[in-house]
Amino acid sequence: MNSKSLSEKQINELKKLRSKIKEKPWNIIKMTKKNKQKFFRSISFLRKEIELSNREIEDLKDKKILKVISEKEDRLTFSLKGLLMLEYDIMNPTNEVNNMLDSLNKTFFESIIKTASEDPLKSDEKAILIGLIGLHAFSEDYALKLNKKNKDYFRDAVDYAVSFIKCLGPKFDDGELDKIWSKNIVGEGPVLGKMRRIDKIQIHTEFIYKKVKNVGHYLDVLSNNEIDESKMTYLLKRIFDKKPLSYEEKEKLIEVLDKIQEYQFKLFKNEPPFDTFKIKTQIKYCIESNI
Repeated sequence: MNSKSLSEKQINELKKLRSKIKEKPWNIIKMTKKNKQKFFRSISFLRKEIELSNREIEDLKDKKILKVISEKEDRLTFSLKGLLMLEYDIMNPTNEVNNMLDSLNKTFFESIIKTASEDPLKSDEKAILIGLIGLHAFSEDYALKLNKKNKDYFRDAVDYAVSFIKCLGPKFDDGELDKIWSKNIVGEGPVLGKMRRIDKIQIHTEFIYKKVKNVGHYLDVLSNNEIDESKMTYLLKRIFDKKPLSYEEKEKLIEVLDKIQEYQFKLFKNEPPFDTFKIKTQIKYCIESNI
């Protein structure tokens, strides 16, 4: 495939998808930010719905014709550039026209559609997420509810994750780990104060991380009381910035999760509503196979 041109297969598949969209590109430009966000979500589709190979889809993403709108769902949408190319049948634009389309796309699409879920997780957020994975806090029925009696156990559990991330080096540690428990908020202390102020993790993980009032903290990664591999893989890749871990680092992560799990009986009053051994095995598989 020529790096500058689209294949006939790509063009035909894009035209099939575009035929379902009634809105004209220039009307989209005039929309409010909120309406643009709703529109591009409304025309999105799952990767498996498009009859192109992953390589062909990645090529369309590189050319800024398609964009991932949800990594968790593996959902794509047209960019404004893609819609304009199809509307005016300029599927293989000259450099000059391509630059103009990229400029329009940057101003009226990328700056609007970009969400916090694309931002990298902070290292303290990563440590908390690893802590919740290790504790198997995976449902409302098994959510982590912190209080003054158990907060220090959670701190000790997460500190295993903190040490692990530090061992991975500066590519994963942005300096937030040393400050994770630094704010001693009156009436709450550092742990409860931290956990009551981490709402952005919900956005950063496409709401896999849940924080429910009077229920607690948990990760929405189960399907029929088993690990949803796509969700867990997405979460792990978010934690490690899509950077592959070495065999030794993966084994160390599995070891750290086992140590964190030892705090389950100190932090939860009830037994897990799922098969713990099966869950551990499935998490281990996701780590060894997908990151």
